[in-house]
Amino acid sequence: MRFFSFARNCFVIAALASGLVSQPAFASDGERKTESKKGDLIEGSTFLPLTAFSVTVLRRFRVRGILSVSVELEVYNFSERRRIRKLRPRLRSAYNFALKHYANTRLNPKRPLKLRVLETLLQQETDKVLGDNIAGVMVANAALRKP
Repeated sequence: MRFFSFARNCFVIAALASGLVSQPAFASDGERKTESKKGDLIEGSTFLPLTAFSVTVLRRFRVRGILSVSVELEVYNFSERRRIRKLRPRLRSAYNFALKHYANTRLNPKRPLKLRVLETLLQQETDKVLGDNIAGVMVANAALRKP
């Protein structure tokens, strides 16, 4: 048992000495880069990425496709960032509901996606949850996969 702990300690020391452990990233002027958790706003950035949404397209109780949409929010008012972070679960719920309704009533799986319609739909939901002129919606990726 002592041999394994000794070997582990030797490996850690060797890894630190050789630089295998990652060092903090530095910007070109020597200052530390602002890092954030996935989904948080980075200082100086106006975009807040959200998780991708996947919705099943049903017609006559059969699956006709899967609609996948990746969304980013462009935050206009930086003082509202903390409130937007807190309201992300409500935004995701509103987006899921709106996309499910759109996929099962208005989406034709045989035709190409209309990104402008998706963007307008999600912008309306954003305005309902956050208020007007707080954030804009950008559809980063949208795809309809057919089985």
